[in-house]
Amino acid sequence: MNHLRRSAIGAISALSLLGMVIPAAVADEFPYPVPSPTAGATSPQPAPAPPIRDGWVQSGDKWYFYEAGLLKTGWIAQGGAWYYLMPDGAMATGWAHDGKAWYYFDSTGAMQYGRWLESGGAWYYLLPSGAMAASQWVAQGGAWYYLKADGTMATGWAQDGGSWYHFTPAGAMESGTWISSGSNWYYLTASGAMATRMWVGDYYLKADGTMATGWAQAGDTWYRFSGNGRLAGRYNPGTYTCPSWAPIKGNAESKIYHRPGQGSYNRTKAEECFVSGADAENAGYRAARN
Repeated sequence: MNHLRRSAIGAISALSLLGMVIPAAVADEFPYPVPSPTAGATSPQPAPAPPIRDGWVQSGDKWYFYEAGLLKTGWIAQGGAWYYLMPDGAMATGWAHDGKAWYYFDSTGAMQYGRWLESGGAWYYLLPSGAMAASQWVAQGGAWYYLKADGTMATGWAQDGGSWYHFTPAGAMESGTWISSGSNWYYLTASGAMATRMWVGDYYLKADGTMATGWAQAGDTWYRFSGNGRLAGRYNPGTYTCPSWAPIKGNAESKIYHRPGQGSYNRTKAEECFVSGADAENAGYRAARN
């Protein structure tokens, strides 16, 4: 009898370990405790959550910025400086474009502003906002500088709008002066703009800005200029008078010029009027004998 009881208890225990439900009526017949299927087992524990990233984080040779675990992009201000985070979150260094303008960042990522910057053999100016100046004038140290469309500082000739300007090798705009460029002379007005179709004393600047020599038209009149550009006379289509500033009459057919006071002066038609006898002789005329 005891042998049968022990066998039954063993069977019930095995069923219990297999997770099977033992009827209460059967269990009540046995005074021995039935082992629990989880007795002695250890429950699995969840893996610890990774720490929430916050602030600067370095990955490889790049820096990223997190805020409450979220990767930031775009502009951020930290420690009194501005930084730009690229679309992939990487901190910008050197030149970077934010979709509106170019900016420059030092090796620590801090935005540079309000200063000149030499880069790749050219000079650039970074505005107080940090944006690279482009197609823009900048006044520094009593001089004017021009930053071209690509941001490079102008030297030599540069155009802004409809006017041409000339800049020294250091980038300073020149004004109120004559300059020689190539084989021509030009005059830069007080504003710095190259003079065109303009008289400067006895000199004339043509439509292309070059100083006139030889024959040149100004308005409806043709003028003769010496080799150094000084006004020497004008074309006078067959009248008997010359202006007071060019009183010497020149007869183009005979290549003779007449001075005021000579007997033939008043009856001579002047195809050309000269400032002086020397100007007439330089043009190939000879003096009349009376």
